[in-house]
This record gives sequence, structure tokens and C-alpha cells, in this order.
Amino acid sequence: MSSDTGKSWPLRDALDTARAVLNHELGMIEGCIALARYAHDVVPNWAIDQDFALFGAIASSTDHLPFGQVRTRWSATALDKADAEIAEIDNRHGEAVRRACESIIERFGAGKHTVTLFRPVGPQELDLIAKSKFREFPPRLPDQPIFYPVTNEAYATQIARDWNVKASGAGFVTRFNVDG
Repeated sequence: MSSDTGKSWPLRDALDTARAVLNHELGMIEGCIALARYAHDVVPNWAIDQDFALFGAIASSTDHLPFGQVRTRWSATALDKADAEIAEIDNRHGEAVRRACESIIERFGAGKHTVTLFRPVGPQELDLIAKSKFREFPPRLPDQPIFYPVTNEAYATQIARDWNVKASGAGFVTRFNVDG
């Protein structure tokens, strides 16, 4: 479920997939297959994560079933048999998958995964940030196209001291939180 830009953001895509399963926009097994694919990028060890272990188990036990375009290559008799198996798996595991999808959204949804970042700035940039009531950073300058926050306050302080003070006589470190 990557974005319109084609870029994959595993955590966001896992959340979108979990919501699609809960909203019946995506089948349960197809959702488990997709969520199992995102597991390595979302949790440190999917095999001990109760939710992602369930998605992985269902995905690996259903890889013989037809989904998507491949269904056009199956006979009607084979599809009937496969669809009966899919329905039986949905009935057997549907409630557990629903709970796991809700858990993914609860654990990783907005505000659940916050990262504190630090950004060294000079006095001119700090003035522009203050003018926005400290709600946004100013647009990047043509000669400085990269927005470069860091995750370590000591490193941000070192950058402010070594670069901003030399360039403009003063250096400051901003701190902000980003919800994942």
C-alpha cells in the first residue's frame, strides 16, 4: 500500500494496511501477507511480536492460494475449492487478525511513536522560527537544500558551536518531536 509517489514507508503502509483490513477494503489474508512483508521494517523481531507473528503464520500457510491477477489463470472448479478454503481461514482467524490490526494501530498510530530531534540553527533562522511562533522551520535556502535534524543533542550542540557560531557569531539548538 505504498503512496501515490511509489515510495514505500513501511510503518505508514502497515498502518494503512491494518486499517484497510478492518474496513473490509482488503481481504484478511491479503492484509496478513502485506503486513508480514512490512514486519522486518516495523518491529525489531517479528517472530516474537505477537501481532506480526500471526500475520506471518497466516501468510506462510496461505501462499498456495490465489489472490489478485493470478485468479484469472485458475479454473472455476479450482477457484471454488480455494475460495472455500479462504472462507474457512477467514472464519477461523478473522477475530484474531482483527485484534492484531487494532493492536498495530494502537501501538504505532500517530502520537504512539514519537522521536525527539534537534536542529542547530544560526540567529537568522532562529528569528524566522520565532516569527512562526515556533511552529515551523523556514523554507530551505537554495545553497542549503537539505533539512538536517539530528537525534543527539550533544551532536547538535557541537554543530551549532563549530558551524553556526563561525558563520554568524551565534549558534542555537532547537528541539522538536515528530510523531511516527
